[in-house]
Amino acid sequence: MPKRNQLLVFTVVLIPALVGVYSIIVAMRQQVRFVSARQVVDPIFLDSVIRENYTGFEQLDPKVVRQNGFLIFDFRSQELCGVAGCLYSAYVDGDHISFYLQKAPNNVDLFTFEQHGTAKCFVTAQSGEKGIIRTRYCHQQGRLAKVITELSNEK
Repeated sequence: MPKRNQLLVFTVVLIPALVGVYSIIVAMRQQVRFVSARQVVDPIFLDSVIRENYTGFEQLDPKVVRQNGFLIFDFRSQELCGVAGCLYSAYVDGDHISFYLQKAPNNVDLFTFEQHGTAKCFVTAQSGEKGIIRTRYCHQQGRLAKVITELSNEK
């Protein structure tokens, strides 16, 4: 095979391989991993978070993810899960919002993070009767609020 053809075959094989490796690395970095909040959050702040979200059981062991300036707490426990889903709470720059989420399918990320101009946002995903319900929460100008909810027919 002439050198030019060898180089062409090498390039055609190498570029998709590099794109694939890059995609895997990006996906791994973006995957949200919750860890025990007791290991990474100031204990006084954590006690305050628990009291703000649940007054009955002080020994909760929530999980937390810290990303894009947000602290998102997963309070999944028998006491804080029910028909509406499980309790989560997001904190950013002194503001917070609590919400319930149903479980999402394994192939759908429960949380993704976005930046829209100066607004820091996260998007939740949960199972609904007719597909996946995605809700965007954004923090801008000192306020954290639900911005939009969308339904997609993916399952």
